[in-house]
Amino acid sequence: MLSLGKEAPAIRIKTLSGEDNVIGSLADGIQLICYANDYELAKKLLEMLDIKAEEFKKLIPTIVLDKNDNYVFDNKKTKIVVDFSGDYVKKYGCGVFSIDDDGLVVYADEDKNFDACFEKIAPLLVEKKKKHTHEDWMRSY
Repeated sequence: MLSLGKEAPAIRIKTLSGEDNVIGSLADGIQLICYANDYELAKKLLEMLDIKAEEFKKLIPTIVLDKNDNYVFDNKKTKIVVDFSGDYVKKYGCGVFSIDDDGLVVYADEDKNFDACFEKIAPLLVEKKKKHTHEDWMRSY
């Protein structure tokens, strides 16, 4: 199990198209990584993640499949990868977890409690409005 507040281990994993991909390292948003060991769970996760990706623009969702059974997914928002080597389960386990944009684990749950996960990471996903500085205000006149 991953430790909260600790750096997430990076892992090289392949997409469904066979491209190498690294998950668990620094990113330009909050990574939500879910393990799915069957097609029906993967489809359910995709539907849920699509809704959340619309709501939270900083969310970088990834679904990890345990094998490639020639599943067909029509999805642009969620990254689908396959754990061909079994390294993912060894390093991360079989649950759901989230990594902040500094590469630190902010949520980890073996039971795949997605509601609790989104409750925990929602504050990290809210876009912060930039405050105007005095110099910006002065330039506008």
